[in-house]
Amino acid sequence: MKSLVSLVQMVAELIREKKWVELICLILAVIIVGWVSREPIKSIFGIQEYPQWFIWGCLGLILLFCVAVLIAVFNKPKLISDGPVEEQVAIKGLRPFTQKDAEVFSKLERNKSINACLSMLQDREFRIGILWGESGCGKSSFIQAGLMSKLTTEESQYRGIYIKFSDKNPLEKVKKEIIRDLKLNIQEAENLDFLGVCEQGIKTVGKPLILFFDQFEQVFVHRYKFPDVYEQFLDSLKQWYEQDQIDVKILMCLRSDLFYFQSDIQHKLDYPLYSSNSFELKKFSAEEATNILETIAKIENIDFERDYIKYLFETNFMGKDTLISPVDLQILSLVISSQKISEKRAFKKTAMQKIGEVEGLLYQYLEEQLKLREKSTPTSQTEKLMKVLLEFVDGNELTRSGALTIKELQEKLKIIPPQEISEAIKWLALERLITPIQQEEKTAYELAHEKMIPAVMKLSGKILPKAYKANDLLNKKVRVWMENNYSSRYLLGIRELWLIESHKRYLIWGNKERQKQKFLQQSKRRLYRNLGILGTILLLLMTGWGLLHYTTPGQLWQIRQDLAYWSEKVRDDNYQSKAAIAFAKNGEIKQMKALLDEIDDSDSKAWALTEIAEASSELSDSTEAVTLLKQALTLAQQIDSSHSKARALRAIAEAYIKLSDSTEAVTLLKQALTLAQQIYDSDSKAWALTEIAEASSELSDSTEAVTLLKQALTVAQQIDDSDNKARALRGIAEASSELSDSTEAVTLLKQALTLAQQIDDSDSKAWALGGIAEASSELSDSTEAVTLLKQALTLAQQIDDSDYKAWALGGIAEASSKLSDSTEAVTLLKQALTLAQQIDSSDSKAKALTEIAEASSELSDSTEAVTLLKQALTVAQQIDDSDNKARALRGIAQASSKLSDSKEAVTLLQQALTVAQQIDSSDSKAKALTDIAEAQAKLQRWGDALHSTKQCPSHDCRVESLSKVLTVYAELKNPELKEEES
Repeated sequence: MKSLVSLVQMVAELIREKKWVELICLILAVIIVGWVSREPIKSIFGIQEYPQWFIWGCLGLILLFCVAVLIAVFNKPKLISDGPVEEQVAIKGLRPFTQKDAEVFSKLERNKSINACLSMLQDREFRIGILWGESGCGKSSFIQAGLMSKLTTEESQYRGIYIKFSDKNPLEKVKKEIIRDLKLNIQEAENLDFLGVCEQGIKTVGKPLILFFDQFEQVFVHRYKFPDVYEQFLDSLKQWYEQDQIDVKILMCLRSDLFYFQSDIQHKLDYPLYSSNSFELKKFSAEEATNILETIAKIENIDFERDYIKYLFETNFMGKDTLISPVDLQILSLVISSQKISEKRAFKKTAMQKIGEVEGLLYQYLEEQLKLREKSTPTSQTEKLMKVLLEFVDGNELTRSGALTIKELQEKLKIIPPQEISEAIKWLALERLITPIQQEEKTAYELAHEKMIPAVMKLSGKILPKAYKANDLLNKKVRVWMENNYSSRYLLGIRELWLIESHKRYLIWGNKERQKQKFLQQSKRRLYRNLGILGTILLLLMTGWGLLHYTTPGQLWQIRQDLAYWSEKVRDDNYQSKAAIAFAKNGEIKQMKALLDEIDDSDSKAWALTEIAEASSELSDSTEAVTLLKQALTLAQQIDSSHSKARALRAIAEAYIKLSDSTEAVTLLKQALTLAQQIYDSDSKAWALTEIAEASSELSDSTEAVTLLKQALTVAQQIDDSDNKARALRGIAEASSELSDSTEAVTLLKQALTLAQQIDDSDSKAWALGGIAEASSELSDSTEAVTLLKQALTLAQQIDDSDYKAWALGGIAEASSKLSDSTEAVTLLKQALTLAQQIDSSDSKAKALTEIAEASSELSDSTEAVTLLKQALTVAQQIDDSDNKARALRGIAQASSKLSDSKEAVTLLQQALTVAQQIDSSDSKAKALTDIAEAQAKLQRWGDALHSTKQCPSHDCRVESLSKVLTVYAELKNPELKEEES
């Protein structure tokens, strides 16, 4: 249970102190232990899976633990004291005796010294002097309980005024103490200078004044805090010293180790220093110390064993001067008197042996007191207590730092909560480690005695290990630095500097303060320089990162780099081709070339070069385009496959054409044609010829274009495969029709037609004839076009296969409708219709009739168009197969709706309706009727359309036909609703 409580308090302390790293580590440790313990727990309870009650129980325990931690956090332990200590008369511990202790003090072996010092002060020649002695020899007690008690009586010829200096303004301190002690009129005296206040005081009490400047070293220790005030204070003293008529004497009280401080005043006032104005307060002999301790024992009712105590003093307490410090007597008395067990509360051998060694008694005393606190408070509060105590110590001068109010401490120690500072002050005061003093209307505190300083500093190293480590580190580093001729390589690193800077308040500078300050300054300078360099690098990196990630150029650079990297990784010709194209389009020729060099597949490389060539022709910078094309040409020459190389060369040539470089284009096209001739695969050869022909037609030099097309036609003639030969002929024919020289174009088309006649395969012949017919219709010379179409019609008549004949007739019909000579067009269509009538296959006949009907509707002569459609309707009526008859009727109906002569169109549709009603198949009849109704709706013959829908043989037909009719109406009303015809 006790361990659990300790754990809760530890977690609460981590939260209060914001030690998040330690807390996270503890949580992680608990999680790891819990995870590792899963299987052992299952084994202990003999279970395979954790039951629901076990899980809820664990959650409940965790919740209770969290609640306990929260309660501990918000009910943090406070610094406690054993309560107010009853004021002891003879035992002051580290505090001085005051005037009210004069009676007791007179029994403590100081009467001779008091009388001697009074004699010195009352000497007529005495004006200023020094009372000095080691720290802890009882100077403050000597002045207050000894001298002041004699100089504040009515019988005394002088009036003593006790002034205790701190870190405050010394001149103001003197004036305020005189005004307060002599009860002067504040309003009158506060505007007076130092001499004025002294004169007012003498007038008020009617006696000369003796000013006791206790802890006078504080003036010098803090002189840098108020340099102007310090000089003003010295000037005031000088002004006083130069005026003999002012009956004021001054006794300065100084520690012997800081005696040299008085040289400033001595030099300023120019006074001599003899035995007549210098009084050393000495420590006690073993006999005197024994007498004092015996007196204290009697007053405090403590058993005393004189012989042992005297022996103890002679063997353990004497310093090098064979004397004993009064503060040691007080500490010993305080330790003995504070013992709770009667056997230990005695100045006897048995008691002393039980307490322990007496060496370092003050250190042991402080340590014991703090240990008592640690038992009831967390370690962190003991650390805070030590930090508060250290504020009362000037670690460098090893003096008191001055009197501080609670508010001043709270401002200095902002890292400690104000309430905890107040509690720490209360405890330190109760333990007599600090002494409260009244400053105006405020209570300030100072270290109880300077003798404590070594013990406090030593103990701080134990309680504040980091501060001790910082001091030790600084001392070692400075020594090494100095030994190595102040080399910068021995300066502090960032972690070392952080440790020292975070504990700078507790650094002890010692006699190497200047070197340490310089060492720290240079370490900081190097750190700042390094941080500056690092910061600059980070700034540049962040700037670069920002430019890369948040600017268009940076993002594009990343895209290029990633594309180059992953293109090399992917090792796939297809993807590498795409990447090369992208680089080419962005002008990254080097990356493009590198990727294309890695592509092994000829088709992939050719495709990439084709895309690159097309892209280059679109570039606005012609110089860059030519550079890109030259690189593409170099790479194209390396392609092994003739077909792929021809394809690439054709694309590059086409790009040159667009760049108006016809000479280079012709050269490349000739190379491509030569390569095409070498292609063994008929399909590839046909495609190559088609592309070369297309590119040739775009040349501005028509002569070269004709030459290339003739050569292409020659190569096409060599193709054995009918289908591929037809493809090549179609491509060449289409290219020929685009030539500006119509005569040469006609010649080429006639040759193509001759070659088409030689094709044995009906399918291929029909396809070739269709292509040649379409090309012929685009000739500017309509006479030659008609001639060519007639020849094509003659060849189509020779096709045995009905389906392919129909296909050829459809192509010729469509081409005929595009002729500018409508008379010849009608003639050709009539011939095509006659040939279609001769086709035996219902399917082929229907197909031919549909194409002829569509072509007829496009004639400019509507009368002839009607005649042709009527003939087509007659032929369609003769088709026996219902499905094909319906297909023919649907084509005729759609063509009729396009006629400009709506009256004739209506008549045709009525005839088509009559024929459709004769169809036996319901499905076929439904299709025909639906298209007829739609055609009638397009002519806005709503009644006829409605009548046609009523002839439907099924509900499906009625719905579909009515839907189409209503859709036509909506599209006529709102043209934007009309869908584009595919």
